[in-house]
Amino acid sequence: MAITTINNRAINRSDTASADQVWTATSATASDFQAVSGGKILQVVTVSVESQQSTTSTSYAAITGMTLNITPAATSSRILLLQSGNIQVPAGPYAWFTIYRDSTDISVSATNRGLGSSMSGTGTQQHTMAFSKIDSPSTTDEITYTVQWRTSSGSYTIYYGEPDGSTTSLTAIEIGA
Repeated sequence: MAITTINNRAINRSDTASADQVWTATSATASDFQAVSGGKILQVVTVSVESQQSTTSTSYAAITGMTLNITPAATSSRILLLQSGNIQVPAGPYAWFTIYRDSTDISVSATNRGLGSSMSGTGTQQHTMAFSKIDSPSTTDEITYTVQWRTSSGSYTIYYGEPDGSTTSLTAIEIGA
């Protein structure tokens, strides 16, 4: 009889599953697939923007509409932040993106380059800018998360979003300990 481990629980079964096989109802029962403690999704908050914005700011500035509020259920909760949006960067400057928790940049970047960056060596580049961050705010007070951006040179304009109304989004997922 083979002993197979799933989620750190030994299962005694006479049949085995190789790496490319899936357990079926005949080879495992529902009790064999117990959830491990912690890691439960407690809440999900999302904001979306369907307009294009531009900046020439060399200091981080909030992207209009890319702000959300979430109140963690416990001080031990972690917040998974997911950001996605289309950007357009001309040849020359860098575009840097980060997320602020209230007034604190949570990128933990000593160089102030944030969580995501883009640069074009030749011609204008247009692509999706997506990044994520796990935050441990250690509070049950309401938190405000804001996507912010800046350019390395104020003589260039960078764009976020599309003129055709493509959706950009920021999602916060609270994960219980």
